[in-house]
Amino acid sequence: MNKEIAKSLYGYFETLYNINRKLIELCGINILLEEEGEEKLLFDIIIDIPRVLPYSKNKKTKKLEFKDRDGLLEYKNSIIYLEAEYNDILAKHYDFLNKVKEIRNKYEHKMHGISNESFGGGTMILFNYVFIIDENRIDINSDDLINLIKDINCLYSRISKDVLTFAYENELYDFPYYRRLCKTDFQIFNDIYDSKDLRKIGRIMRNYWREEVIMKRIETIEEARIIGDVLTGEFPFLFNDTYYIRYNSKKAIFALKKILNKKSIKKEEESSFYYHIYIDLLFEAVGQINDRFVEKKECSETMKKRLKRNREDYSFSEESYPLLFDKGFRNYIEHISSKNEKLINNNRFYGTFNFIHYEMKTKTIKELTDKNKPQNNLLNLIDRTYNIATMKESEIVFKSISLDGLKKELEKIYRISSKIWKNITKLTG
Repeated sequence: MNKEIAKSLYGYFETLYNINRKLIELCGINILLEEEGEEKLLFDIIIDIPRVLPYSKNKKTKKLEFKDRDGLLEYKNSIIYLEAEYNDILAKHYDFLNKVKEIRNKYEHKMHGISNESFGGGTMILFNYVFIIDENRIDINSDDLINLIKDINCLYSRISKDVLTFAYENELYDFPYYRRLCKTDFQIFNDIYDSKDLRKIGRIMRNYWREEVIMKRIETIEEARIIGDVLTGEFPFLFNDTYYIRYNSKKAIFALKKILNKKSIKKEEESSFYYHIYIDLLFEAVGQINDRFVEKKECSETMKKRLKRNREDYSFSEESYPLLFDKGFRNYIEHISSKNEKLINNNRFYGTFNFIHYEMKTKTIKELTDKNKPQNNLLNLIDRTYNIATMKESEIVFKSISLDGLKKELEKIYRISSKIWKNITKLTG
């Protein structure tokens, strides 16, 4: 990864983001209502697929292939896994990609030469679209399309992680462009495709329910606020924030249960990795929650209004959620390499991740809790705290967080977000 490649990625990331957004919306089509617009959604997706997976058909051999300089393949020597990943996707989805190519070529060069014979769906399949091209039937169904996009998402998620590593190593993460790229994790879309609520999420994203929802009975003030969001165009923000606040609070609670479960303790060396993984998972989720309530230095007026709305809905403040409000632990984990480097340079570095558990020898516990050699990254399962040492300017700062206290705040956030989510799904069917 380098600056030239990173600067070239935004268009590809944006295109794939729009493909996912339209595909989720397509999955919410209500066949019985004979909705309009589904054909354009599908054509838009078909047009964009070769932009993120730059394959073409060889005129001589009639085979699908990649050309060395097309799309991101220009950088295949730097993104060493790219060509192999492209070829794997092409081989796995060859027949379906061939259908996409036929429809795309006809649609681009002779729009009237392609017609839609039927569009349907059921309980086992979200949609099935049948095209007629030169008297040939070509069907596009939801399973084939979703499986293709999921594989493309996995590839671009890997590229996004490479950008994140490059940004951290070169101190570029604070630049808005890199923050935008690094925040794009396409794996999240795959979680939505695997969710039992996929159809419901797609329906919410459809425009038709804007008129339909107003006719439903509004029973609470919270529901009235949601309707207000619909009418003012703010609903997508409410839906997005509610989903991810609920998702990340559940994820954090899951990680905490794994950390605090005595049965999880193992005596072998791998237990250190086990706890470290779940600590990272915990505070990554906590950071995502914090992002939806606490303003950053570079924050637009629109974002400030959204964050204020969230704080009001959850009564979120430093006093009511002191542990979730604190960015220190999340920032430490995100910037652990640079933080540790400062400790090393100040001769205050006494180890990487360590933990103390219930069955550990007293001597080992004393060594790990020695105030003269404080650990910079310590999980204490005896007093159920997580402790870090970090540098702020030229001073060393020690921070400790109660895992039980954090669990209480997360459970409270989860309860509120679940209530809001219930109102959203009630009003949107």
